[in-house]
Amino acid sequence: MFRNEDEARIALTTGTATPEDLNEIVTSYPQLRTTVAAYPATYPALVDWLANLHDPAVNQALAAPSTVNLQDADIDATTLQKLAATRLELSTAILQHLNCYPELATWMGEQQSAASAKTSGTIKMLGNSVTPPVQRTTASAHSKLTAGDVTKGLGGVAAELGAEAFRQILTWVILGGAIVIGALIGRAFDGGSPGGGTLLGVMAGFITGFLINRKRGYTAFFW
Repeated sequence: MFRNEDEARIALTTGTATPEDLNEIVTSYPQLRTTVAAYPATYPALVDWLANLHDPAVNQALAAPSTVNLQDADIDATTLQKLAATRLELSTAILQHLNCYPELATWMGEQQSAASAKTSGTIKMLGNSVTPPVQRTTASAHSKLTAGDVTKGLGGVAAELGAEAFRQILTWVILGGAIVIGALIGRAFDGGSPGGGTLLGVMAGFITGFLINRKRGYTAFFW
């Protein structure tokens, strides 16, 4: 939704206005109807609605030749997709273009059938019940498997295995660290040589490591 006329005008001049935007502009900003009439992406049903207004300025804009040159072989598949979504009247030329891909041709045939049931004199988006399909890129049957592809595949497998391995390693690190710390504390009480304090420290460290791992959801194979 536009907050003011300037925002609507910017959408038209930059070519970013969608069919929904055009509906809003012609109803909320009548002074921009001439601009909408000349907008390349104005869809057929809206063109009909504008023509029924019998506004001389609007009719003059509608009569201007289209700026889309579909004879240009350099128009890519993405541009054809956008034109198919907004300029149903260009269907024949789009279908004849060298870069019109099979999925788009099928979609346009379905939209042309739907357009035959349109109701004239109403603002209604026709041929836009679904978004035109993008061109699917399929790998050639003769394409070679590159070293980069192999690396990416192995990297994905390694990532899956690494997550579980990391959990197990961290489990033992936590447990071992707690035991070592407990043993050092117990050794400090024993004095010069290991004794009962060291043993108690090891046991306390083991229990502490076990509880920490349990709380964090880490488990070793023996519990």
